[in-house]
Amino acid sequence: PAKTGHTGPDNDNRKFHSNRIFSHNPIHPCKSAHLDFDPDAGSCYLISMNPCPIDWEQLNMIADGFPPDFVEIYREYLAGIPGLLNGLRQKIRENDAAQAARIAHQIKGSSANFGFIGISEPIASLERDAKGGSLANASIHLSNAENGFSQAVAEVKARQGI
Repeated sequence: PAKTGHTGPDNDNRKFHSNRIFSHNPIHPCKSAHLDFDPDAGSCYLISMNPCPIDWEQLNMIADGFPPDFVEIYREYLAGIPGLLNGLRQKIRENDAAQAARIAHQIKGSSANFGFIGISEPIASLERDAKGGSLANASIHLSNAENGFSQAVAEVKARQGI
């Protein structure tokens, strides 16, 4: 059912995950669209389309040449995010929207500072929903954030070697 209502020239480049569609551009791995399937409407709608999981302008601005002091702070960020994501996952399982919103806010802020939009944007959606008392889409947002984080880390490693 996920293909219903969705057409396009790159159908062979799609990966289907339940109702979610991730359309990847084979020429440029950073360009992807995140779609969701609405069974009531019988069609897909765009969730986000980020050209990259990283806002390089933001990262380069705060990195200021990637000196050792920055690299140390960056590595602390990388080490801390998995624990925060696990804590967020636990609060989602416990259906604790208030605490999920608090943790999401922390992840969103630190990730946005580093320009990691692949994690900050889905976490911002999760935070907004949780502040409204809903965790209905939290697992989807969390999965997107985890994927965005992994992609961003890999891209920084590839470009900067850290």
